Order: sequence, then structure tokens, then C-alpha cells
Amino acid sequence: MSTRRIGSRDWAIAGGLLGMILTMGPAASAAAAVTLPAKAAAAVKEAFPKAAIVDVEVEVENGVKLYEVTLSQNGKKMGVEVTADGLLGEIEQRVTEAEVPKAVADAIAEKARGGRVRRIEKHEVRGITRAGKLIPLETPKTIYEVQIVRNGKREEFEITVTGAATPARDEDEADLPQTVAAAIAKAFPGAKVGEVEVEEELGLILYEVELSQNGKRFELEVAADGTIVEVEQVVEAGELPAAVAKALAGAAKGAKVLKVEKTEQHAAVRLVKLRAPKTTYEVEVLRDGKKVEMRVAADGTVTMRPAGDDDDDDDGDDGDD
Repeated sequence: MSTRRIGSRDWAIAGGLLGMILTMGPAASAAAAVTLPAKAAAAVKEAFPKAAIVDVEVEVENGVKLYEVTLSQNGKKMGVEVTADGLLGEIEQRVTEAEVPKAVADAIAEKARGGRVRRIEKHEVRGITRAGKLIPLETPKTIYEVQIVRNGKREEFEITVTGAATPARDEDEADLPQTVAAAIAKAFPGAKVGEVEVEEELGLILYEVELSQNGKRFELEVAADGTIVEVEQVVEAGELPAAVAKALAGAAKGAKVLKVEKTEQHAAVRLVKLRAPKTTYEVEVLRDGKKVEMRVAADGTVTMRPAGDDDDDDDGDDGDD
């Protein structure tokens, strides 16, 4: 995911375009000006008229460019996703046990028995990303993400407003657009969808989907319009066509076959010459003693960052591990 930071501003400035400076840390040698569109700023101001903008990041999620705005209101911070045209996505805010509904508090107490509640985050989802668009929900969906410490280990789970508990969502798992889901259902009727990730290949958004059907597992690449690009499946050596089995026997003579993976390519990306070159920068940085990579577009949009990258994850309570 991408990151662009905007310095502290108040609403007097936020009413128009916010011209800001992007900084990439000590390794950066130049800064690029970025802006928060007027419609986005106006939408956030309308929803939170008394809040002040603290920070802004830009993220590309399922092909949708989102401005992640950090606000400060009544001494508390909250995060708001908003598109350039002013549609609100998800609103995130850390809350205390005393601030959640009774059904949620009771569920947390039950799930956290024998442990200690470390963090509660309220997520109000007003819109979801699907096939390159943010689609507003008729009724906002609210969930509470809870982190506890039990026996020296952290555990996470989610609580709905009714008090129902589920395992925490995978931050890296993407939503599956309806067009993609329909294409998969048609090609693999009755299959169960597992993990979903989004990749970008030559400017094309592809959904990498894990499936299970009749005891077999598949990995698919599907474009946002529902075109199935590639299907991968682990097969047994006895399932190979005669020509393939014969060739393998000769090429792998004397060796033990550990794994056979069948790949069916159903579509290919066609190259189209761009009117103007598109420039990106792949950056390798050292963080906490480990090398990580990120990709930054020429306009400052970070289109790829390390999985699990979260600048606001530490509240000084790490001694519980």
C-alpha cells in the first residue's frame, strides 16, 4: 500500500486544495508537492466539522485511490478514508471499553477472559472498494477490532455491534469484486473462496484467488472485469497426460518427483504503447535490520509498501510480548 504524508493543517486551509510536501525520510533527496482535493476536504469537514487535519496518506486499494486522513477531535485521533470526489470509505478510531455498546463490552469481556484488553478500534465502514470504484453502503457497517494479551501472547478478534465475535480480518486480504466472484462461480461452481490478494501487472489489476473444490485446491488470477487469466493446480504424477509423463520420466530420470503443478493460461496481457512514459521508483530500505522494498510513482503515490506496514501500531505497550 502507498504512503504520502501531509503536515498538520487546520480547516481554514482544508476548504481548498491542500498543497503539501512529501518526504520519504533521510534517504530522500527531493520533495514532491501533493494535494488533498477540495471535494475530499469538504466531505471530511462536513462529517467532522470540529476536527483538525493532522496527517494525510494516499493508498491504492483494489484500484481505488484513497486519501487516508488523520483527524484530531476532542483530544482523540481518528482515521478517515475518502476519495478525491468526496466519498467516505472507512472511519477508524481507537476507543475504550467504557465507550463501546453493552453487547460489545460483554462479548469482549467473555473473549478476553484470563487476559488483558490492550486495544479496541472502532471501524465504521461507509463504503467498500469494488473493481476500481468505491461503492457507498446504504447502511454503514460497524465492527470493533480487539487486541488482548493472554499468557504473554497477543490475540486479535472482531466484535460486531450485536456482540458476535469472529477472528480478526487479514489486513492483506482484499475484497472480491462482484464481477470476479461471478466469473469464479461460473467456472468453478460450488468452490469455496479462500485467501484473496491484489497484484498489479503491467498496469493491470489482478486478483489472486485461492479456491477449494471437491477436495482440490486451485490458485487463480482474475482481472477486475472477470476475465480468468491463469489457473494453477497441484496434480499427481499419475494425472499427467501421456506425452508429459514420458517427457518428465526422461528429464527427471533418477530423481524423485516432489511436486507437479499444472498451469492453464486463459488470457494474456497485450502491450499498448503509452502516450507518455510512466515512471516509478523501486526503493530498497533497511528497517529494523531487515531489507524491505516499496514502489513510488513519480507523483509521490506509494503503490506498494511492505505487508503489515503500520506507522501507528505502537502505543508503548510492547513489553507485554
